[in-house]
Amino acid sequence: MLSSISLLSDPSMRRTAIRKIAKDLNVDDVFIFVRDEDLGILLPAPGFQQTFANGAEWAEFLQTSQKSGRYVTTLPYPDSNTLQTFTALSYKNKLTVIMAGDMPNEQNVLILQKLLPILSSLLHYEQYVEQSNVYTQQAELSAEEHKNIAKKLDATRRNLQLVLNEKENEISERVKSESALATSEHRFRFMAESLAAMIFTSEANGDIDYISPRWQYYTGVSLDILRTKGLRSVLHPDDKNNVVQHWHSSYELGVPIEQEVRIKRADGTYRWHLSRAEAMRNDTGEIIMWVGSSTDIEDVKSNMEKKLELEERTELLTRQQKDLLELSAAKDEFIRLASHQLRTPATGVKMYIGMLMEGYADPPTKSQLIMLHQAYKSNDRQLHIIDDLLKVATIDAGKVILNKETCDLEELVSEVVQELAHSTTKHQQQVTIISPQKNITADVDKRYMRMVIENIIDNASKYSPDDTTITVSITENVFKEITITDQGVGITKNDQVLLFKKFSRVHNAMSVSAAGTGLGLYWAKEIITLHGGSIALTSKLRHGSTFIIKLP
Repeated sequence: MLSSISLLSDPSMRRTAIRKIAKDLNVDDVFIFVRDEDLGILLPAPGFQQTFANGAEWAEFLQTSQKSGRYVTTLPYPDSNTLQTFTALSYKNKLTVIMAGDMPNEQNVLILQKLLPILSSLLHYEQYVEQSNVYTQQAELSAEEHKNIAKKLDATRRNLQLVLNEKENEISERVKSESALATSEHRFRFMAESLAAMIFTSEANGDIDYISPRWQYYTGVSLDILRTKGLRSVLHPDDKNNVVQHWHSSYELGVPIEQEVRIKRADGTYRWHLSRAEAMRNDTGEIIMWVGSSTDIEDVKSNMEKKLELEERTELLTRQQKDLLELSAAKDEFIRLASHQLRTPATGVKMYIGMLMEGYADPPTKSQLIMLHQAYKSNDRQLHIIDDLLKVATIDAGKVILNKETCDLEELVSEVVQELAHSTTKHQQQVTIISPQKNITADVDKRYMRMVIENIIDNASKYSPDDTTITVSITENVFKEITITDQGVGITKNDQVLLFKKFSRVHNAMSVSAAGTGLGLYWAKEIITLHGGSIALTSKLRHGSTFIIKLP
């Protein structure tokens, strides 16, 4: 704009300058009028002589423009009857610039307004030059007078150039500042509209002047309505009064704001938000605006509540677990003490019944012998129960200490089979040992491992019909395996998961006649685990069962 105006000083470039100024202003054409000091009216500036249709209307337009400083109207275009919009800018009745066009560039119009004093001086200078030329033609001036006039004209031109340079620098800095401000505002809006949080700004007194589009997206309420009615229109009814009081107090005191509120979402549900606002201050500490945000924390708040509830439940379960452990320890201790106390008299009863059966006192009659025999068997079962309880109590208390030694597994199994021969023979059952590989050894506690194998083979015998076979296989691969397979009643899948638990007995066709405590397999599994091994079961109802013991 400045470079275009500076071209006006050269009459040969005047038309080019006008076209450039019109282009800068985004208008069709530009006309300039200056005040004639002698006539006291505005006339076309030097080099802008043209005729205008409806001269009276133009005269009125110029007079109105001088009074208002800026004026817009519709007039016939010069030398035609086509209506055109004209915008006039005036400077102290000395100069008026008229722009012909509908959409002038507002930023350049503001710059032009600031340059009107310079433009006026420039054109009046030229007007003065023309008058000077007229006076020169009318009268002969001395050479000295011409020199003085030339000096004055040069000085005036230099002064005008200095003023133009200063104004150019001043306007350039202002344009840069305004551009930086516009860029900063654009960045703020971009940031506010990109964040997941809903952003708003307000004046120092709390009146909201900006709401990010995300408010409309979240609440379903238009930004115009939100600006008109305020953000309180989307708050939960129970929160409104508290929120308004809290925020007014913060605005008055100038302290940061932070509060949890419920905001209505577009689907009609109220969700918890964390609303914050911080005051922006100038160099003197005065609040110039507030910047705030609201963030949906419904899921976080819900998770926190669930976490607290879970922590409370965990604490309760921990206390209950502690109580159960104490009860379990007390129970185990009770079983251990009770078993010890019961075993001594039971052993004495067994001894005395045996003595009576052997005739140490008077020989018993036949009926008495039958009753003594039944008493002996019942007492023997009681001792087995006491032994099982003692074994379980000992292993649960962690008091089982293994004395391991290298042992031939086939030899160990053979010893157990021989010890149980009286029971299996009684039921016409055959126990077969299969060991394709010889000399398979393992480091085990022979006493406890013998009891484990005895327990499983004895169970296989109890739950198998007469005249069946029990097969014991001993193999070595990654582990040493002892597999015990029977042809018994089998176990359902539902019962298999209970088999290795305390006091668990499987109910089937032979469970009535096969007495037991439901502790033997639990104890056996714990002993195998202490050896670093495992025990598993495969079974099918009425097709027998297979127990697989794996040892390292």
